[in-house]
Amino acid sequence: MALKGGDIRKFTYAGKEFDVSPDADVTLLLAGVDVTSTAAGNGNPIPLGKRRLAGLDGLAIILDDSRKDLEFIVNIQTQGDAKPYTIELISGIVYAGTGLPEGDGFGKSSASGVGTLAIRGKTLEQI
Repeated sequence: MALKGGDIRKFTYAGKEFDVSPDADVTLLLAGVDVTSTAAGNGNPIPLGKRRLAGLDGLAIILDDSRKDLEFIVNIQTQGDAKPYTIELISGIVYAGTGLPEGDGFGKSSASGVGTLAIRGKTLEQI
């Protein structure tokens, strides 16, 4: 039986590999359309679609001060230029995409040395 979940084996962003926290619980998001419905005056449903970006949420990475990992991620976010990333699951399956860090600001916990990353971009695909 194939593994359905577990640790993240490997994460790279803009050509740099990061250690992933052992308790990371990442949500992978494929691009698509979010659909909501509203009612017309006669009660008939009217489906409305809004494009959804691809990416990931909740990726807890260990930030090494000697490698300036925090500064590296913040610089990508500040420049606004999407960068390639890959994430390898415990099953050996790899997803690849291009995106930007999302949120009000990327930071690091001084207690754990961990920063939680969210990325959004046009695509995320299994390779």
